[in-house]
Amino acid sequence: MRFIKKLLCKLFGWFCEDAPPPVEYVKVWICEDNPEYLSRTDCRKGIERVFPRGTEPAEFCNIDHSPPPPVPPTPDYPDPIPDLHAGFLGFFLWFVNHAWTDLDETVLRARETFHELRIRRFHVVDWFLWLSDGDPEHAHLNLKTPFVYDNGFKLNQMNQKFWDIYKTFIELHKEYDLNPCPHIFMDRYCYEPFRSNGLHFFYPESYPYQRQVAHTAMDIIKDVFGDDYQPWVKPLNEGAHNGDTGMFHTLGMWHRMMWDDVLTHYTDIHHLIVDVSMSEGCQIYLNEPLLCGKPYVAGEIHGDDSHDRGDASKSILAETHSISTVHSFGEETLNYLTSKWQRYKFHGDGSDKGLIQLANTDFRQGNAQETYEMGKYLWSKAKEHDKQAVYALFPMESFRDDLGNWNLWFENYEKGNIMWDRADALVRAWEEVYG
Repeated sequence: MRFIKKLLCKLFGWFCEDAPPPVEYVKVWICEDNPEYLSRTDCRKGIERVFPRGTEPAEFCNIDHSPPPPVPPTPDYPDPIPDLHAGFLGFFLWFVNHAWTDLDETVLRARETFHELRIRRFHVVDWFLWLSDGDPEHAHLNLKTPFVYDNGFKLNQMNQKFWDIYKTFIELHKEYDLNPCPHIFMDRYCYEPFRSNGLHFFYPESYPYQRQVAHTAMDIIKDVFGDDYQPWVKPLNEGAHNGDTGMFHTLGMWHRMMWDDVLTHYTDIHHLIVDVSMSEGCQIYLNEPLLCGKPYVAGEIHGDDSHDRGDASKSILAETHSISTVHSFGEETLNYLTSKWQRYKFHGDGSDKGLIQLANTDFRQGNAQETYEMGKYLWSKAKEHDKQAVYALFPMESFRDDLGNWNLWFENYEKGNIMWDRADALVRAWEEVYG
């Protein structure tokens, strides 16, 4: 009977039961990233798929996969000026303090400052590597050091987080074709990790840990810039003997040891900056043999025949501080012009001259006009005597918050916080002297 009904249904349409309509299929282009949506031109890729009619996606993909805009070309930066250093002493301290919690955002902010430095033809950027003196005003930096801190400083353990941030900072220098110059230690301000372990900073027992810090800092620069790169470096900022003959010699021996034992393996003597602003003792073993300036006995001589102040390729770059206006140059400041020295570095750090005052302190710096006059005077004198004068511009205004209020413990190296007109004035002075 069922067979007869099917035959009659097929022949005459009689006795037919309700049957589902035949399945129809459709081909549609869907978005690879969102298969529930139809593709459209800004999908990264459309894929053809077969769906039973009525089940195919009905809406277009709403994710924009259009090609990203092209990366803007690297600016055609002008050639750097070898005589122009950025004495941005708190730059890395600012960077590491913010990068500790938000590296990506800090990098974005730092890029703007690096660009401004490079477009203004700075050659070297010098900065403090770390700070830990235990004082409460430096609480934001005291534990962000090269050493692990775990209920105390572990001098034999390097702090990987610190060094990762440091490497990023070095990579930014390379990206902007700027030369980094870390000040590996600061006299007075890097004592706490040693002091808390019962060590004086200049004790022989402290040196192995200092040696490791110097090696790590230089290894990372070489890793970023390449083995053939000759890094700039300053071992110690403002080493002071304070009238003590023993400390005068200790500073000299410490510098010689750091050079002979560590830094000579990474760079040449030409790129070694020695800060003599608070003690000439720092350099006594790194020049050709000379009479000691503070001898134990009369006629005492220190030095090495391999060094020669008359040859820039065989001598350190000695650095003195507190130069911000023409009036900063005292009777002895420019003595190098009539001596064997072929070059000298002058830094704005610590100046007490100029119209711009740091809050209610005695520290001052020159405004743009004063900076221009100082640079014009310095480089004119250097050119007259066929010597090189290097100047490092220190932005004292970095001790301000984003609203322009003075803040003496938190450096701020945001692009908008730097008085770039002082840098422009310095470049103008150099160009007028040297063309």
